[in-house]
Amino acid sequence: MICPHLQIPGGPVFPLSPFSPFGPAGPRGPMSPLPPTNPVGPLLPGCPWSPRSPVCPAGPIFPLTPKKKETILTIPLCYRVLLNTR
Repeated sequence: MICPHLQIPGGPVFPLSPFSPFGPAGPRGPMSPLPPTNPVGPLLPGCPWSPRSPVCPAGPIFPLTPKKKETILTIPLCYRVLLNTR
């Protein structure tokens, strides 16, 4: 299944793959697509990863889990910023 928000105008569409640079547990790769319009919105069907935080435009993608209510981003551009994943 292909996530609708991964369709880049004039560019390729990235299908889901365990080897994708933007996989559920992996960091963003240099070829990663742009985030969805609503960075803190809910997950779309078939998209097993959470959107990026709006305050960390260059940050990695964190997976959403039912046990974790919030994720602490620990990257240089956005150190220890709390992202509420609801």
